[in-house]
Amino acid sequence: MAYKKNKPKQKKQLSSGELKSQIAKLFINDHKARLGVKDIVRKLPIANSSDAVQSALDALQEEGVIYPLARGNRYRIDRFYQQRLVENDRNDQGHSGRKEQDNRKKGSSWKMTTGTVDPTRSGAAYVVPDDEELDRDVFVSQGALEGALKGDLVQLKWRLSRRGKPEGRVVKILKRNRETFIGTLVVSKRFCFVIPDENTVPMDIIVDRNSLMEGQSDDKVVVHITEWPKPNSNDNPKGVVTAVLGKAGGNDIEMKSILIKQGFELDFPEEVMAESEAIPLEIPEAEIQKRLDLRQIPTFTIDPATAKDFDDALSVEMLDNGNYRIGIHIADVTYYVAKGSPLDKEAAKRTTSVYLVDRVLPMLPEKLSNGVCSLRPHEDKLTFSALFELNAKGHVVEEWFGKTVIHSDQRFAYEEAQEILDGAEGPYSQELRILNRYAHILRKARFKKGAISFESPEVRFKLDEDGKPVDVYLKHRKDAHMLVEDFMLLANRRVGAKIMNIYRNGGKEVPFVYRIHDLPDMEKVNGFGKFAAQLGYRLKIQDVEEVAGAFNKMLKAAEGKPEHAVLHQLGIRTMSKAAYSTQNIGHYGLGFEDYSHFTSPIRRYADVLVHRNLQHFLMHEKPPYTSEKLEEICGHISKKERNAMDAERESIKYKQTEYLQGRLGQVFQGHITGMTEYGIFVALDENFCEGMLRFENMYDQFVLEEDRFHIRSSSERFKMGDPIWVRVASTNLEKRQVDFQMVPAEDAIAELNLSEEDLRPKLEEGKNEVVEIEAVRRTDLDELYIRLAETFGSSDICQENAEAERNWTYQLASSTIHRKGTVLLQYAWLAEEGQEYPAQMTAPDGEIDKKKWAKIMPELKAYIPNFSLDQLTDTAYCPFYTEKESNISSADLMRCQAFFFDWMSYLQAEQVLCFSARLKNYLVKNGLIRGLEELTVNSGKREIRVFRGYMPLANKKLRFAFFPSLSTSYNKKAKKEAWNWALEKP
Repeated sequence: MAYKKNKPKQKKQLSSGELKSQIAKLFINDHKARLGVKDIVRKLPIANSSDAVQSALDALQEEGVIYPLARGNRYRIDRFYQQRLVENDRNDQGHSGRKEQDNRKKGSSWKMTTGTVDPTRSGAAYVVPDDEELDRDVFVSQGALEGALKGDLVQLKWRLSRRGKPEGRVVKILKRNRETFIGTLVVSKRFCFVIPDENTVPMDIIVDRNSLMEGQSDDKVVVHITEWPKPNSNDNPKGVVTAVLGKAGGNDIEMKSILIKQGFELDFPEEVMAESEAIPLEIPEAEIQKRLDLRQIPTFTIDPATAKDFDDALSVEMLDNGNYRIGIHIADVTYYVAKGSPLDKEAAKRTTSVYLVDRVLPMLPEKLSNGVCSLRPHEDKLTFSALFELNAKGHVVEEWFGKTVIHSDQRFAYEEAQEILDGAEGPYSQELRILNRYAHILRKARFKKGAISFESPEVRFKLDEDGKPVDVYLKHRKDAHMLVEDFMLLANRRVGAKIMNIYRNGGKEVPFVYRIHDLPDMEKVNGFGKFAAQLGYRLKIQDVEEVAGAFNKMLKAAEGKPEHAVLHQLGIRTMSKAAYSTQNIGHYGLGFEDYSHFTSPIRRYADVLVHRNLQHFLMHEKPPYTSEKLEEICGHISKKERNAMDAERESIKYKQTEYLQGRLGQVFQGHITGMTEYGIFVALDENFCEGMLRFENMYDQFVLEEDRFHIRSSSERFKMGDPIWVRVASTNLEKRQVDFQMVPAEDAIAELNLSEEDLRPKLEEGKNEVVEIEAVRRTDLDELYIRLAETFGSSDICQENAEAERNWTYQLASSTIHRKGTVLLQYAWLAEEGQEYPAQMTAPDGEIDKKKWAKIMPELKAYIPNFSLDQLTDTAYCPFYTEKESNISSADLMRCQAFFFDWMSYLQAEQVLCFSARLKNYLVKNGLIRGLEELTVNSGKREIRVFRGYMPLANKKLRFAFFPSLSTSYNKKAKKEAWNWALEKP
């Protein structure tokens, strides 16, 4: 008897042509592979030097076969080369299409269009066309941009490239998106220039030495472009320095830079400040006489503890008929800001207040926003009020809108109001509880009518005296927050309905500003549904009317679970973006037929417009704006709203990066929140900071799967929402980037010295349950069946069986599923013509086929004492039914590979016994079996060849033993010897 291990293949010295051909095959056979010199030397049995391999890679890159990745000194197959291979393969099989390909080689004729520039990191850009018939963005190389920058409106000529994709060249820049930029000043004896902070501005800006405002080299400055380069010239833009911010790197400088980059002015013009300062603090008695006086009604505000701009106040009165009159009182900004005044023009330009982590950039000067307009306690204030009489069921019995004067008796912070709602005694406790009861009724009715619950906690920072973050926490919304929100929604909805009902009742349409939210794109919804199903959440959606209910049900089921954040985040992305418009199409997300913004005029210009239009209507006056003018303003407001949101997100990202800068090298657990071609995004559980885990920083060669919701290696597979351990590898404050390094779970747990109790995080505050988060990623059996159905549905064999009109589907196992036992593994399930094999939806309840496996039981009993059938799970690597194993395509085997990893992880199997030579060869060829050893035992005239090795899973090395197909012709003694060797633990 001799023990034989597989011998390594002998290395050969290949010619340059042979070497290049072999390397090309590596990329072609695995189109998602990212390979460098070391990877290729390890994979190929070659004796060529590393320099020779690099030379071959350079040649392949020159030929367009591969392209270099941005980091890691690795390459990947060029997708256009891959596409040509597919087209050539189709031509070889007799497919038509030569004429179309010939046309593409010649290139189509040039066409003209306009669009907006959206640059890429490489310097090239895509132009988003205004032409609705052109449904794809047009690629424009860096040299063909003609100086166009991000957001610029351009005219371009375009045509289909040889690859069939639109490409073009900018002909004319119609409108610049921005003329003010942030950058670093460079002062020399000969000239001065500013290096822009943004990578999307690829040229320096020459500045007049007389405009430096005493700025020095390395100062961060604001520069305004005064002269753009002429077309087809290599000149730089010219400008003047309008502000010197100081040396780069400080918190104050960076926050100001974020605001300026998004197009917001830091200071108000002198004429605006002069008008603001001239506003008297006292309210004229004559003005009070014109209004409904509500100063005797108990009134209070509920706002964040640090807020100073109090937009809204609430009041409660009990009426003689037992109903309650709820007052929603909004600061009357339009009294102080006249249409067309400098204050109004500046507010219309800004359109919104911007809330960064450590500051607020107000829409109105501080005297108005925090002073005369703010509904501060114990002061008389002018307001625009909405009064609603509500019956016991929360129905609006009567409503009134008009100008009022109020006196706020109490200023509540959210935390103070919440304490009272939780049972504590305090001022206006009865009124708060009445409001809360009605708020719950309104909220329940809203969701019943189709509102979507996309609530999520907000990230907040605790800052030190220098503005640096020392802690990160989540701000959870409680009843006090939602109480205010529900009554603001009521006012906004009824204001919108007030105007729309004029038109519905046969009157003339009144120009008005609505907050609209279009129906979701069902293609996006269906794509999200497929992803949610892979997490175990099946969305039953036939049409758009069912989306809201299905989403709410899904999010409620996921509440408190790790995947909730991902489902919430991706669910929002499937929705349309809310906007402002004069064309009322309703608000889908809130479930409202009519909706406007009426309740925040101190910080939103849209609300100022609504106040003006509503007041003119109530006074039977001519509308202050035409519909055309309002629509133009709405477009500007919607754009500035997106700019403000981008600024807020960037300030959060800056603080998250700054926080992790002091935690380099530390290990954290997180969850996967996004996937790209170059890596995955991970949000850390402990501090909610997000960063990038690039493929080159992973401990195995992972690739992104086609569905873009999974990554896989030869031994592991992760999906969106999965837990993962990472180390903080690097931070870049300038780019707001955090890079992680992947850490094996067992290494992370050992390094952090975590106990089992440490891995049991508490749920949200107020819940007594705990959820066990296993260090090892496992898949629930129900989820496995869902995944199996989806895997089969996308398979080639499914299509083949359907075309042949066979009811041949899939099954997970042919016997009762036994965890932590032994797996009997086949290649696939073999089917017989004329029989039906319906889908197995739940785990079978029955023993394995004793007759089938009786021949191997003596050997099992001989090696494993008391071995019984109860320890066996009979399954297949490819769990599909087919007439013969050779019908299973390589693509289906790849689909099954990812599923098989999760199936084995769920089983927690001790060992796998395989009797298929075809399956053994496939697993070995594709690197799924490691440490393979071979034993040959003489059995008379025949030899018994058995193998053993292991498959690396996320949490263990799963032992595999490979045997010949079942036969009684082997010598029993030799057979037992071979079995004992194959089954013994290495």
